Amino acid sequence: MKKRILEYSIATGAFSILAFVIAVLFGLFQYQEAFRKLAALCDGFFISGFFCLAVGVLLFVHNNGFFDIIVYGMFRFVTLFMKKKKHNYETFYDYSVMRAEKPKVEFGYFLIIGAIFILVSLVFLYFWAKESGTI
Repeated sequence: MKKRILEYSIATGAFSILAFVIAVLFGLFQYQEAFRKLAALCDGFFISGFFCLAVGVLLFVHNNGFFDIIVYGMFRFVTLFMKKKKHNYETFYDYSVMRAEKPKVEFGYFLIIGAIFILVSLVFLYFWAKESGTI
């Protein structure tokens, strides 16, 4: 349980810092109008949430073995240039069996945190729309 809390805390902290940096770059402290500050916060949370979701999706795809053939091909390509041609895995089947035995990487917390960040950005979008008069 402590490991899961630590994973959520580190990911939330890292993507919160990213959201804050993006919001500052988009003019969070540059403008006096509230709707411009809300727009910067909306952009910061959406972009960092999107990156968090992208990391989660890439880890999901990696866990399912989508990149295995590419990694195996690069491994075989690099061993072509080595003096001692020692192959740990003679066939792709041997490599895929080895990969199937390795533990999977956790990715669910990236998806959850990314979805929460995007929901927070939608809240800021709603307040931005109210403040700017578009609603």
